[in-house]
Amino acid sequence: MPDELRSGLRMLKRTWSSGESGPPKNEASPAPPRTLSEHNAPLSAAVPESMADFEPFVESPPPWKENRAPTAKRTKTSSDSSLFDLVGPPVKDLSRTLSTGPAAPVAPEHRATAKVFLSPEQQRILDAVVTQGRNVFFTGSAGAGKSHLLRQIIQDLRRKFQSKSDAVAVTASTGIAACNIGGITLHSFGGVGLAKESPERLLTYIRRNRGAVTRWMRTQVLIIDEVSMLESKLFEKLEAIARMIRKSTKPFGGMQIVMTGDFFQLPPVSVQGDAHFVFESPKWSEVIQDQFNLTQVFRQKDHRFVGMLNEMRLGKLSPDTVRAFSQLDRVPALPDGITPTELYPLRRDVERANKQRLDALDTEARTYTSLDGGSLPPDQRERVLDNFMAPRQVFLKKGAQVMLIKNLDSTLANGSIGTVLDFMDESTFQNTYGDDADLLRTDVAETLLARAERAPGATRTSRSPEKDQPRSAQWPLVRFHLGRGKVRDQLVRPETWKNEDPHGDVVACRTQVPLLLAWAMSIHKSQGQTLPYCRIDLRRVFEKGQAYVALSRATSLDALQVVGFQPTKVMAHPKVIRWSQNQFRD
Repeated sequence: MPDELRSGLRMLKRTWSSGESGPPKNEASPAPPRTLSEHNAPLSAAVPESMADFEPFVESPPPWKENRAPTAKRTKTSSDSSLFDLVGPPVKDLSRTLSTGPAAPVAPEHRATAKVFLSPEQQRILDAVVTQGRNVFFTGSAGAGKSHLLRQIIQDLRRKFQSKSDAVAVTASTGIAACNIGGITLHSFGGVGLAKESPERLLTYIRRNRGAVTRWMRTQVLIIDEVSMLESKLFEKLEAIARMIRKSTKPFGGMQIVMTGDFFQLPPVSVQGDAHFVFESPKWSEVIQDQFNLTQVFRQKDHRFVGMLNEMRLGKLSPDTVRAFSQLDRVPALPDGITPTELYPLRRDVERANKQRLDALDTEARTYTSLDGGSLPPDQRERVLDNFMAPRQVFLKKGAQVMLIKNLDSTLANGSIGTVLDFMDESTFQNTYGDDADLLRTDVAETLLARAERAPGATRTSRSPEKDQPRSAQWPLVRFHLGRGKVRDQLVRPETWKNEDPHGDVVACRTQVPLLLAWAMSIHKSQGQTLPYCRIDLRRVFEKGQAYVALSRATSLDALQVVGFQPTKVMAHPKVIRWSQNQFRD
């Protein structure tokens, strides 16, 4: 191999190993897939180096085989975490896009650092937070890009404070919301337990907890997601604790505060009856300097549907909207093999619906058991893991309808719906579907080196010895529906979810196949999800904002079925309506 080529390839490899465009500090390198194209030179199959550690994914008959395949070498970098070497490097793109035309390759972008589009109003909020350092609350209707913007804010703040890894604390009012943004609950951050006591009493507990004290003292920016479910009393207690422990009279002891959420969605849980929203606290106006309302909706493209949802959000339905929702109690035309995801207010209805559908399949059942870890004591860790979207066990069969619960790339995202076609190891998948790939950046340099060294007349460079190869596991092969008649077959390998404390230490993590049975799910768990096909049962709706949360998961009227719709089921909290009208008159 010419020295110039070898030098260029190694420079490319060093660029990615240096972390300039890699994952941010304290974030495990993701393992995104690569997309199979149809007419390229084949690459040798590769298996993650450390998959041998992933033995909990077994049931009789075991989904493991003794087939072995060459392993692509991975260059260890400072951003790697040994705890998350369970699923190995981002080696193969175990997918194929099928359509009437050529396969559409996935954009070769790193998920953690890809440039994202922001609307002008989103950019204005980002500037207020990152550039100006303002205390900000931003809201917007479902699908307005709040989560998208929040992820960008977190990324830019961590880059701003890159020399201080614990300067940015990412929290949420609920465990599910915290998991969705890679943070911890606000209770965990504060070290306040159930926060029943007075701020002074809670402070005595916190001072016995070195980790909690460190978090309070070193945090410069505190991010709180899903503030709609944050009770005003807890907000006031935390604000008082911050001033006392940081010995500052400034609001929150001088920390920058960034909060987001939609108060028209699910309210705080209150044991005293009526909900007490955080904006009702007198501390709200002292803490928050700027309030923003995102108005552009991205989830739904149909302007009529957006208008209907906005009416529902405010709890005031026009006769035309009532008529339109009432007419949705019909079975929509969906792609072959896909049934709409059913949303229910009650968990028992969800479990019953999924079990009935799975039992009806006359195919072999497979069980995937997660691999869990983290620094918390086991009992505390289990409570955190219970809030992860990924369950301890995933039960699958051929023919099962599933939902992806992790963003993989630009076409397969959290909420993508598909059907399990089979279970197979990676070598079998490559032999069946072809084994060429449009490689992602994280391993392109390594693969180019390998190709160059295999070329005739090439001199092999010095490389680290390969580790022992693990056994080849069988993973679900899922056909995902991309819309417009296109489908994509993806061999779904494990992904990792984790909660970190502000120091970047992993307190709880779970590695699991990123799939859930998607015949049914609860309205509560659907908050934050986008569901392209759904059937919503409103007959047992009991909470304000619940119907709005459910219906706003849908992307279009054409793929939406609504059962038990009644105008009386649409409830918006009067406090929220009055507050919103006063704050956002435009």
